[in-house]
Amino acid sequence: MAKITPKLERHVYVSGTLTTSSGGTPFYPRQAMHIKSAKATLQVAPSGSGSTVVNLIKNGDASDIVYAATFSAGTTSVSLSTEATVTADTKLSVDVSSVAGGSAGTDLIFSFTYHN
Repeated sequence: MAKITPKLERHVYVSGTLTTSSGGTPFYPRQAMHIKSAKATLQVAPSGSGSTVVNLIKNGDASDIVYAATFSAGTTSVSLSTEATVTADTKLSVDVSSVAGGSAGTDLIFSFTYHN
């Protein structure tokens, strides 16, 4: 009989207009997570010059990036297919490292599918 590996989904939210910030909305997995894919979605896309960059980071360290999503003007969704493994009790949080020149975008949902 084949082993069935359930896939779970986790969501991390940032409400309102995005501003450069780090470490918001922390999540602490209680056991190792094998992340299969991720998706970042904005309710309202950024506008103007440049882009809005949102990272899922480990332990509040902006240089320890698990996933990076770049939203150019008019983009509301970024799919990330790279796999990642996170150990138990690693603090995962959202880091907004840059925002677009006109409007940064609003209401971020960073979701990822994983199994233990």
